[in-house]
Amino acid sequence: MGVDNLARVPTPAEIGQALRESRRAHGWSQERLASEAGVHRVTVATIETAAKEPTSRVLFAVLVAVGVALFLGHLNRIVGESMAA
Repeated sequence: MGVDNLARVPTPAEIGQALRESRRAHGWSQERLASEAGVHRVTVATIETAAKEPTSRVLFAVLVAVGVALFLGHLNRIVGESMAA
């Protein structure tokens, strides 16, 4: 899996969309991801909706829980589509 489209910093909305798609790929609810990551469900929701940018600690915990490679695959596709538009 390459990260060809990640030559720029993804927007909070792109990060949120990639997290949502990664979570759904596991068949997890926001509650399940929050439990796996050790954060509150509202934290997951705010990241997914780009309502607030997470701290690096929170983002790291969520990405480890959902799977960094899975997340990066979704993010790479989302950013590529955004750049093509």
